[in-house]
Amino acid sequence: GLLQKYMDIEYSDDRIEYLINAGWQNGMFMHIPDKSRIRLTIENVSNASYSFAMKDVIIIGDDSDVEIQCSDTNYGDGNGVQGRNIYIFMGKRSKLVYSRIQDKSMSVRGATFMKVHMDDFSEATIFHTDHGFEHSILSTESYQYGTGTKYEVRGASFTDNDQQADIRDSTVQIGTGTVSNIIIRGIVKGKSVTMQRGNIDLREESKKSQGYYDTRILLLSKEAFANTKPALLINNNDTKSKPASAISD
Repeated sequence: GLLQKYMDIEYSDDRIEYLINAGWQNGMFMHIPDKSRIRLTIENVSNASYSFAMKDVIIIGDDSDVEIQCSDTNYGDGNGVQGRNIYIFMGKRSKLVYSRIQDKSMSVRGATFMKVHMDDFSEATIFHTDHGFEHSILSTESYQYGTGTKYEVRGASFTDNDQQADIRDSTVQIGTGTVSNIIIRGIVKGKSVTMQRGNIDLREESKKSQGYYDTRILLLSKEAFANTKPALLINNNDTKSKPASAISD
């Protein structure tokens, strides 16, 4: 029943995310029962020459408290294309802290899409640190369906040489009394390029909610390039929301 309910649903609204789902061959399925307290460390180590598409599905039961530390690294030489989709479903009053470090080989290209689906009074905190990949996409997004949900992202990226990074962090606030905070930092060196963008999407029914988006990038080279595009999509007047964006040498 769980496999049919969660594993076969395609939550894809990006072409690359859809392709990963269409071609996935491996990954992880995790079901955490109600009222559990779990601490996990996950190490994903892959051959740099391999290309693959993976899908992870994590289901967190009601009133559970979960902490996951995940690292993605490579060994060997090669220029593989590596994709991973991560879908997290949170039960009522559940709590999650998900910390991810990506330090792949500089010759590898990759894309990671994470989506968190939140029920009433659930709380999620996402930490992500990105350093590797020649060309990379990282997208995190929450769907705050429930009442009183709290979602926070804190991210840092580091690019050098000819790297290109596309960092996207967004939330869709649907329930009433929801809170979101997205705080992203970047360091850009060499001839590398970093894009930071994302949305705070407050839907019409999300009354008495608040959302904050803050992105800042430090340039350490005259040839480096960076851009930020935070956006507020506010569909009701009973909210508090603000963006902040800065690029500095």
